[in-house]
Amino acid sequence: MMPRHAAIWSNLTILLLSACGQSRPPADAVHVRHLAELKAITDSCGLPASSLQLTGDNRLDVRVPPNAKYESVDCALRMLKNSSVSTSKMSFIGNEAHELEKAR
Repeated sequence: MMPRHAAIWSNLTILLLSACGQSRPPADAVHVRHLAELKAITDSCGLPASSLQLTGDNRLDVRVPPNAKYESVDCALRMLKNSSVSTSKMSFIGNEAHELEKAR
């Protein structure tokens, strides 16, 4: 007969191993779904598809054209907030060029 603590550890091990075996979509499938979601957002908000790009480290790069309407950018940000795409690593790229133009 096993000591009580050994039985508990055995049960915990089985529980953890069974939880690890639960099916999750592969990372590639999630990435493809996120790309499709970003494309739908840019299409819906009237922005070029290149405005929202996922990089390899799950960072979202936002490259809004200087002539983009405020409403389009606001629409995209609202839709991103409600999407499954993580915005914890989000970068706005290209704004510094716009600031340089304004200063001239």
